[in-house]
Parts: sequence; C-alpha cells; structure tokens
Amino acid sequence: MSAAVGSFTAVVPQPATRRRVARAARCSVAGSVAAASPILKNLQLKCATPLPVLRHIANAMATDMRAGLAADGASDLKMILSYVDSLPTGVGKIEALFPSSELFDFIASGLARFVAKEGKDVVACLNEAMKRQGMDMRVSALVNDAVGTLAGARYWDDDVMVAVILGTGTNACYIERMDAIPKLQGLATGSGKTIINTEWGAFSTGLPLTEFDKDMDKESINPGEQKLQF
Repeated sequence: MSAAVGSFTAVVPQPATRRRVARAARCSVAGSVAAASPILKNLQLKCATPLPVLRHIANAMATDMRAGLAADGASDLKMILSYVDSLPTGVGKIEALFPSSELFDFIASGLARFVAKEGKDVVACLNEAMKRQGMDMRVSALVNDAVGTLAGARYWDDDVMVAVILGTGTNACYIERMDAIPKLQGLATGSGKTIINTEWGAFSTGLPLTEFDKDMDKESINPGEQKLQF
C-alpha cells in the first residue's frame, strides 16, 4: 500500500508485514537478553554481600580502626584526630532556614585551637594563594566535611554520634573516648571525648571486587588505594 504526499510516495506496510517486523524485533531483544543473562548473573554473584561477607568486612574495618587509633601509619584507616573536644549543645537554638552564627563561631574556634597547637594557619595560606591569583575572596575557616556535618547535626540533636559523607567519595567521622585512643599518649581534654575522622574511603580489607573494579583500579591515579570508593 502506498500514499502520495506532495512529490513523495510513502509506503505503508501491510498489517501482516508489521506483525512480522514486530515479532522479529521481539526475538532480537529476547536473544540479546538471553546472551546477556549469564554475564549479569556472574556479575551479581561477584557483587553479592551475604551476611558472612558483611560480618568479615565489619570485623576487618573494626580491626583497622583500632590499629589506626593506636598509631599513625599502622592502618589503611588514618583515624585522624580532629582536636574538637566539644560540640554544640543546641541550647537556645532557633528555627531558621540556615544555622545560626553560633555554629560557625564554634567551628571557627575549633580551627583556631588546632592552629594554635600545630602552628600552621592553613586558612591564611589559602587566602594568600587566592590573593596571588587576583581573586577577591576571603576564606574564614576550613573544616573537613564529615567533621562539619557531625558538628552541625549535633547542634540540632545531641544524640548524634556519627556523620557519613556519600558523594563523589565517602567518609565518616564519629565521637570517640579519649582513653580509647592510645596514640594520644595521655593528652586529656575537658570533655574526655574527641571527633575521629576515619577517612574510611581508604579501607580495602576483604572487599569483594569484580573485574570492573580491578580494571578501574589499574587505570586510576592511585592504584590499590581508596577501594571502598569504587
């Protein structure tokens, strides 16, 4: 069947022809799915995380965390000391779209104590670098995203103990007792607690990796590192 449209002729297939084409298309799709099915099944098995695997990973992470708390460089997990020894209480908080200035004052004061201890003002270094680049900007404070998230959440709810970042990478921090951190070597604080930045993106012990993960690792700029972030 054909129909003239202007100077063109459109050929309209007969119903029987359309049905044959549709069947052929369905068969083609079905064949493709059947061919891909073993590949997908194999990938599913390699990515599986049954309870024993999850327990093994959890135990391995706990072991790495304890090692990182005992000494710097003893574990893939750096367990970085934040030197934040107190957190916002939320007393006098107000309902607002953005946190009040008290939170930012708290974060800035924590950074000031760190600078006083370490002797290196990273904020000043960054401001100087931006000035050299001709940028009309000023940074007041630099805060690790996980630590800042925990401080912000604790301001609103004093039961919060852990903050997790899931973005282009992943990280977590939590509140730890000072007496559970051997590498502090007796350093005490008024609260007896501090925030630990785990940097758990570097964790790799016991993680199930597919060939795709391994290929990505080989092509990365840091092969063998940050495997939890694959």
